[in-house]
Amino acid sequence: MKKILQILFITTYLLYAGTSVTVVGSQTTVQQTVTYISPSTNNTNTSTSSSNNTYHRNYRYTSTRTHRYMPSPIKITIVYYSIFSEEDSKDGKRMRFNIAFSKPVKKDITLKYEIVPQDITLGQDILQSQYGSINVKKGSKSADIYLDVVDDSIKEDTEKFLLKIKKPAGNFKLDNSTCQGMIIDNDQDKKPSSASGDYIINGGNPIDTQIASTQTLALSVQGKPGFEVVTYDGYKTSKSCSSPSCKVVDDKKICTSQCTTTTYHVVETSEKMTVDTIILHRFKEYDPVSKECSLESSVILNDNTSKSGYKSNTNRYAYGKQNRYRKRNRYQKQNMNQNMNMGSNQSSNNMNNTRTRSRNCHRKNRGSSYLNENSSTKYLSLDSGESMTVYVPLDTAYRCVYVEVLGHSDKDKDGNIQQLKGVSDTFAIRPKSFHINAKDLITSGKNFDFNINASGVDFNTTAGYSQMQTKTFDIDVKDKIYSTNDLKIYDVIFYDGLSELKVLNYDEVGVLDIKVSEKPTNYYAIVDESNSYIEPDTKTITFIPEKFSLDYSIGYQNGASFAMFSNNVDEMNSRLRLDIKALNAKGAVTKRFTKNGYADDCNLTFEQSINKSAGQKVYYKYATDEKNAVLSDVKQSLSFILPKKDFINGELIGDIKESFARVKNMPQNPIELTTYKLDIVDTNYTSVTGLNNNQKKSYHYYARAHVAPDPFIVKGTYMSANVFYEIYCKSCDKSKFLLANNRSSIDSVYWYILPASIYLSKGICDIKTAIDSINHDGNILSKERVNPNQIDIKIKNAPYENKIIYTPKFDYLLFDRVNPSVVNHKFIVKFTSANSIWAGEGNLGNTVDTNISKNANMGIDW
Repeated sequence: MKKILQILFITTYLLYAGTSVTVVGSQTTVQQTVTYISPSTNNTNTSTSSSNNTYHRNYRYTSTRTHRYMPSPIKITIVYYSIFSEEDSKDGKRMRFNIAFSKPVKKDITLKYEIVPQDITLGQDILQSQYGSINVKKGSKSADIYLDVVDDSIKEDTEKFLLKIKKPAGNFKLDNSTCQGMIIDNDQDKKPSSASGDYIINGGNPIDTQIASTQTLALSVQGKPGFEVVTYDGYKTSKSCSSPSCKVVDDKKICTSQCTTTTYHVVETSEKMTVDTIILHRFKEYDPVSKECSLESSVILNDNTSKSGYKSNTNRYAYGKQNRYRKRNRYQKQNMNQNMNMGSNQSSNNMNNTRTRSRNCHRKNRGSSYLNENSSTKYLSLDSGESMTVYVPLDTAYRCVYVEVLGHSDKDKDGNIQQLKGVSDTFAIRPKSFHINAKDLITSGKNFDFNINASGVDFNTTAGYSQMQTKTFDIDVKDKIYSTNDLKIYDVIFYDGLSELKVLNYDEVGVLDIKVSEKPTNYYAIVDESNSYIEPDTKTITFIPEKFSLDYSIGYQNGASFAMFSNNVDEMNSRLRLDIKALNAKGAVTKRFTKNGYADDCNLTFEQSINKSAGQKVYYKYATDEKNAVLSDVKQSLSFILPKKDFINGELIGDIKESFARVKNMPQNPIELTTYKLDIVDTNYTSVTGLNNNQKKSYHYYARAHVAPDPFIVKGTYMSANVFYEIYCKSCDKSKFLLANNRSSIDSVYWYILPASIYLSKGICDIKTAIDSINHDGNILSKERVNPNQIDIKIKNAPYENKIIYTPKFDYLLFDRVNPSVVNHKFIVKFTSANSIWAGEGNLGNTVDTNISKNANMGIDW
């Protein structure tokens, strides 16, 4: 609770005449009290100024000050300016002191001050340390010292402290250097208004009463203890006689006695308080500003005009008389007319931040109707202190309810009847709880229905509860992961316990908590002052995508236009290039379907077949998930889990790699791989799916790196050997696989040379730089890979013959007709002297070096 501060300023002006006069002024507001003493004088040249200012949560104060012109030195005065402002400092409020200078300071100065604790604790009641200072700029005529007062909830006594300022260096004079401050705690005990009148009516105030159509609230109506009415005040006489004394005279017995007549003052009283009418006053609205309720209706709870012992057919709620200390049933609860007009109109008031209740909240525009007194009325009398029970219906909500009892006394000694009245505390009849009605699982981007019930203890909708959002309740929406969301719920209005149906729409995915709760500054039962809140309700709604868009294309290693058989799917492959988006019902991407957001693992399934009946092993890989399958010309289904971590802002882009198994000594015809359809399903919400029925094909070839193994015969000591990259096709459809225009291998059937234009830039055909030979006799000067298609060899002396060893850079280019474990390739070179003659000289060399290398090859080129 906020602490209230009281500052007491003690100042004495030293006048030329050597006199001093003290003037006292004070003013109290609702929240704070400021009392201070300021100097004054009787000098006729004295001028007086006064100000009265009000600040929100600040002090209102009246200041009376006396000034006397002094040209030199500069006088420094502590002037109270304002204490509270809206500038928070940590968890408290700021107290402000204004330091006034009689004229502008002529240079920058530092003004030091000290806080002297008396009852306060520095750091707990005031945040500042004991010593502090402020900087005053040249030309200033005033400066401020701020102290931060801690607002706690601990009940404490008034605490005091002193603020002292110290004289700065220079031509300055302190008019007053000390002021005393007091911190007055505002954590007071809350005492509800008590019932009033001649009858004592209570039900345990404050009353937390919830709607229950089958229940009633029992209030005790007690005769006022000590009540009495003087019914006779006068004099009466009494006569007393002594026992007779007898004697016989003339045969007659004569008896005499002594009698005394006494006159005395008699006062007779009655303790009877007769109850005539019990009225329930009900109000729909409460205004915390005026602290009054707007009358809705009044209902008579009893009808005493019946002479049948309160058994009128119009009675639903009767009452029972009780002894002061033990209960005894005297009357039974009867039925009352069910068609009692409870009213349903609502008035709308602006509610301010207050929880102060007035005992007069029900006094405004009462308009109550009472039963007329009737000489034939059968009354119920209560002895002084005796009690009865009144039953209040709880079937309709009201912000303010109170019970009024009207009655009368016996006739007094003058024949007059005293009219009696008692009023109960004001309380509320409220719903027990809120219940949000909406689906738990909703498709993003689709409209959905939303409303709220205010229900009683029997879970039935509460009649009479008609309220507007932001007036007595609020609706808060929070995302469980993200700090913001775009779901806004405005203008919710209750009519008789049920809010109007709202049609809402949320375009994102996520899990949202929607909470409806009452405003602590103006809750429905605020008149009770007991934090009698309607129980809040939180609805958790999960929003999911409507579907996935699933696009894919065929891609190849390094952007090539075909793939080669390979046992290493990372080294050579074709691939299904996936582009998957999570969409809402409007077709927009739900960006919160993402890793660290609301993405789910998804299952991707696809169907494939190949153009051959014999089974062919295929390797697959998605990210780190590797699989293999045997395909044929029969469609086969395969699947992968796409993990949620691969979704970024609602989209997944990824590849499923494919390559056909390869045996190094068993060449195979090209294969056409056909993908027929892909579909995707969210593993958590199986209704969220995507499908693509587009059929697409990829092409796979068995390839090798090849240098003719027959001897290269050259004259001289230098030669270049050509490396070719060839694919196998024995009985394949050369047209389908784009081989019709490719040249055949220089020394092998069924092998076709790939033109360099389709692989050189892709880096998928190459040999390693290390070139070796079988014989290491020192005659070879150099063996060099010039480029993927050329090996240069230089020797010292000819004639010379050796076997050169080269290694393809990739395993999918290794081939040997016999050895399935081949790791490199070899070819033979022969060097002759310049004047040597070989049969067929140059024919093979010319064919290799000229025809193959220079002719354009217009075959496979995708």
